[in-house]
Amino acid sequence: MIQEKHYFSENINFAKILRSLTNIHIKLDKPTKAKESLEKLLLFYEKRYVHGHPDTAKTLFDLSLLYGPEGNFSKAKGLLERGLEILINHPDYGEQHHETLKFKEGLDIIYRYLEQTNSQEHLDMPLRLAIFDPHYGQSHPETAMTLYNLGVAY
Repeated sequence: MIQEKHYFSENINFAKILRSLTNIHIKLDKPTKAKESLEKLLLFYEKRYVHGHPDTAKTLFDLSLLYGPEGNFSKAKGLLERGLEILINHPDYGEQHHETLKFKEGLDIIYRYLEQTNSQEHLDMPLRLAIFDPHYGQSHPETAMTLYNLGVAY
């Protein structure tokens, strides 16, 4: 497609279009098409942001959400590990940023499925709560989910 070649190399609007297409494919229950859009988006971000960027990490996270439910936990794990590394090394994020913790939680779930490690090695739920509660507040769904996960873990 001529427009895609033009936009791919230089225009951030291409990324917005791909993100919108992905959302449409997900709502239409077309995960294969959603993965195709996200993989194109990932290529765009990797070309645009050579040393990693939170947008690249978010795309890796979103891709992992499509691979995990189909049982491809190894692929999902690899995507999450790449995204986690980007966020940990990004100056605006780091080890204890709330977005970084979402990646750790995703990895924690996958490790449980793969039975590779004790889940507490990767995700410290009380630490997560200490970060999410002040960031989101006590009535936010992220804080509620953390409280639920604490109940399950303990």
